[in-house]
Amino acid sequence: MKKAKRYLVLLVSTIFVLMSLSSCKKVTTELQEIKKVFESVISSEETETISEQTTNEITQQTTNEITQQTTEETVNDVSETESVFVPNIKKTTQPNQSVSVETVTRETEEVTSETTVQTTEATTTVTTSVSTAQSDDLLKAESFTREDIIANGPLYARRDQFDPQFIEDALEYFPEIAGGNEFDPSVPAVLNRWDTSIPIRIGTFGEPTAADFARLDLIIPAVETLTGLDIQYAEAGSTDYNFEFHIAPLGDFEDIFEGQYIKDNWGFVLHWHDAYGYNYYARMAVSNDYPNREEMNHLIMEEFIQALGLPNDSYRYQDSLFQQNWTSTQELMPIDWLLLEFVYRPELTPNMDVDECVEILRDLYLD
Repeated sequence: MKKAKRYLVLLVSTIFVLMSLSSCKKVTTELQEIKKVFESVISSEETETISEQTTNEITQQTTNEITQQTTEETVNDVSETESVFVPNIKKTTQPNQSVSVETVTRETEEVTSETTVQTTEATTTVTTSVSTAQSDDLLKAESFTREDIIANGPLYARRDQFDPQFIEDALEYFPEIAGGNEFDPSVPAVLNRWDTSIPIRIGTFGEPTAADFARLDLIIPAVETLTGLDIQYAEAGSTDYNFEFHIAPLGDFEDIFEGQYIKDNWGFVLHWHDAYGYNYYARMAVSNDYPNREEMNHLIMEEFIQALGLPNDSYRYQDSLFQQNWTSTQELMPIDWLLLEFVYRPELTPNMDVDECVEILRDLYLD
C-alpha cells in the first residue's frame, strides 16, 4: 500500500515537471492543488496507521498485564490450596518439601516390608489352618489299641496316618523303659530281646487259674503281631520250655528266684541273655495271696511284657503299664504297645545302645 502511494506521488511530480516545461501555468496550478490533496491524504493515512499500531501495542500491553495478573492470582489460589492439603498416606512428605531419592526408596522399602509382613502373616494363618486341619485328620495315640493292633498290624506300616507327636513321645519314653535294669544301675543301657526265629515256650508252675491264663491269652495275639514272636504253651509235664510262669504265694518267691528275689514285689521277673544280647530264658512269678484279681491281672501283663525287652519302670505316665508307683491298670497304654514294637524293629540289633536306637527309630518313623 505504501509503495503504491509513493508511485502516485512520483507520477504527479513528473506530470507537474512536464507541464512546467510546457509552460502551462494553469495546469500547473491545478496539479499543485491535486498534489496537496494527495499529500494530505497520504499524511492522514500514515497518521492513522501509526495510531492503529500504537493502539495495538497498548491493547497487547494491557492484555499481557491482565493475563499476568490473572495468572498470579491463580498461582496464589493454588498455592494457598496446597499449603493446607495433607495427603492421607503414611509418611508422605508435605507439599513443596524436597524429597531425596534415598528417602523415597526407604519409604518404598518400608511400605514393601509392611506389605510383606501382612502377606506373611496371612500365609502363616493359612498354613496354620491347613496344618491344624491335617492334624485333625491324623490318628491320635488312643487309636493304637490292642484291638487295633490285631486288626491292622504294627504302627510302622501306617505311621503316616498317626499324629507324629505320639511317635515322638514314645521315642522320648523308650530309653527309660528299654535300657539297663531298674534294680541294677551297673547294667548297661543296651537293647536286649528274644530271637524271633526261636519260639517262646511257656511252662506253667504253681497254682495258675483259668483267669491267669485268660490274662496272658488276652495280650499274646497283639504281642505276636507287633514283635513277630511265636509264643506257645509247653505241654504239661514237658521240660521243653524257655519261659517259666509261676503263680504262687509270696513266701515261695525266694526259692523260685534262688536268692535273687527283691522283697516286697508281688510280681517279679528275671531274664537271661547271651553275649549277643538275645534273651534265651526268663522266669516270672505273681503272688496269689496278696493282690486281688485286678492287681494280679496287671502284674501278669507287666512282668510278661518286661521279660520281652522292656525291663524298667518310670514315673512319666500315670496309666502306663510301667508306672513306678503302684497301679492296677488293666490294659497297656498305646505308648506301651509302641515301645514293644520299637524293640523288635529289624533295623535295631541286640546290644545296641538305646540312644542310638532312638535315632534309628526316629529316621524310620518320622522322616
